[in-house]
Amino acid sequence: MDSSEKPSHTGDPPHPPAGETRGTFFGLNRNQLHSWGVGAPRDYKARYPPDPRGKGMSSNARIWSIYLDEAADFDANMLAEWRDTIDVLLVFAGLFSAVLTTFVPDYNEVSMLLLFEILKATASNGSQITIASSPTAFFSPSLSDEWMNSLWFVSLTLSLITALVAVLVKQWIHQYVAIVSDSSARDRARIRHMRYTGLQTWRVPMIIGLLPVLLHVSLALFFAGLTIFLFSLGMKVAWLVSIIGAATYTAYVIALILPLIHPYCPYQVPLTLYIYRLYQYIHRLHQLLQYGNSYLIRRVGYCIRFMRHYTHVFVRYCRCDLDEDEHYRWLERERQKRQEQQTREAICCDGGSAIATMAALLQL
Repeated sequence: MDSSEKPSHTGDPPHPPAGETRGTFFGLNRNQLHSWGVGAPRDYKARYPPDPRGKGMSSNARIWSIYLDEAADFDANMLAEWRDTIDVLLVFAGLFSAVLTTFVPDYNEVSMLLLFEILKATASNGSQITIASSPTAFFSPSLSDEWMNSLWFVSLTLSLITALVAVLVKQWIHQYVAIVSDSSARDRARIRHMRYTGLQTWRVPMIIGLLPVLLHVSLALFFAGLTIFLFSLGMKVAWLVSIIGAATYTAYVIALILPLIHPYCPYQVPLTLYIYRLYQYIHRLHQLLQYGNSYLIRRVGYCIRFMRHYTHVFVRYCRCDLDEDEHYRWLERERQKRQEQQTREAICCDGGSAIATMAALLQL
């Protein structure tokens, strides 16, 4: 075939040039991954020039800039997922609370009672009309009314608690990404690592993961109260509502349990992990009761030592830190805490890779 002739179109996409076949990650282009910050290759030599000789571990060294950029990509993905979850929860909690508040007392009955009181007052002014006793004097709510209102009030309370905690979490996230501009790259990296460790230590991901559970429980209580309300009215639709609600929450529980039985099941939510941890605790308790008292004594002793240690730390913190802390800005307080930890611990930089050295520094 002549070199000037073009190959005929066969319907298949053209083959990429040599070297570009490896430019995908799980079928996605590398430039897309770069925008997400996941597995995106970077030209570190061009983007981060080498440090001068002897300045590899200075306060503005290359390694700190790399860490801050990689951490920024990681935090952006993590916080975007959290914000999406919280925004959905806030919208759903607001709508659900508005629906619950529509279930108010019967105003026809209230109007009847008010008219009865007016008629009774008129009769007391010399009228010859005989008025029976007030219907409110012998009023007693039925058992179904008590259960119905109790379930709805608890449901409303849980939905409002979910909205409150969601707003608090958004404020925590805002504090987490607060910029520390007047400091070196090493200080910013340490403060970021301290904040991330604090999120994990104080179980912020667990709190965010359990917020949907509160709404699920609130919705279940609402369905239970609605079923009781419909049965009290003698409506046939009550059976349909109860069957639909029971089937929905049965499927919900099965979807939570299936990932524990089949690890490849995609129905995984944060609550699934906590159910698995609960199973582990129950299994350990079974071993505790099975293998005798010696293990129990060791665990009790460990708990006592744990409580004594952290009680001592708490008392020392309350006496020294809170009384003598003169830093009114939160960022200054964070920076001061990092400096105090740096003076108490020594840095060993004699050997190892740069990544291992950075990890050791971040633990300060």
